[in-house]
Amino acid sequence: MAEAGRDEAYLLDMLLAARDARAFVSGLDEAAFRASRLHQNAVIRSLEIIGEAGAKVLPATRAARPEIPRGKSPACVIV
Repeated sequence: MAEAGRDEAYLLDMLLAARDARAFVSGLDEAAFRASRLHQNAVIRSLEIIGEAGAKVLPATRAARPEIPRGKSPACVIV
């Protein structure tokens, strides 16, 4: 059971980081985002959190939930 709770914590971290990333770009158009290193770095950090947490989710949980990102590849993370 402790492992299931651990995975739930990782999934919550991923959800909160995804919400943060969306909030960081809310109201910005592409040009404003490209011009703001602050916003870019904030989103990058959120994506790192998602990737790191996704890599720690147990294989059984990942098998049951194929939408969970696997590892740190930016291609696997869609916010």
